[in-house]
Amino acid sequence: MAPLGAARSYTITGTPRIVRGRVPIGNRGAEFGVRGYITAYDAETGGQAWRFFTVPGNPDGPPEDQAMEMALKTWHGRGWLDRGGGGAVWDSMAYDAELNQLYIGTGNGSPWNHQFRSNGQGDNLFLSSIVALDPGIGAYKRSHDFEAQLEKIGSASAAR
Repeated sequence: MAPLGAARSYTITGTPRIVRGRVPIGNRGAEFGVRGYITAYDAETGGQAWRFFTVPGNPDGPPEDQAMEMALKTWHGRGWLDRGGGGAVWDSMAYDAELNQLYIGTGNGSPWNHQFRSNGQGDNLFLSSIVALDPGIGAYKRSHDFEAQLEKIGSASAAR
């Protein structure tokens, strides 16, 4: 799996938000072969509260959580492992206080070509999606995936 950190060109260009004592911020860099995620930090201590990945990790190991177990079923081959997978959460976020849901938009896949990324198969959750998370613990609640439709018309991103 593409490692996090200095081995990849992760950048932050979005504006962090403050939601119920958490400061969620995404990353960008799908064009550089990153594995997308959003991390929330505790507003008081600055410590990491949670991280939600938008692309599954290595299928040879256990998934990080139930969302990644669900997503892994929509990825095929091993092309994304060395190339990151994409799905950066580089800006778009909204919070619904009534439903207590943090909505995030995710970006395109990496590599962009579905054939290289996933053998041309599967919807590749959670690329080009709107994902609802519990802002307190980062747990997946629901999502809407645009990737299958976007593969037909070209590259686009739900992170805009």
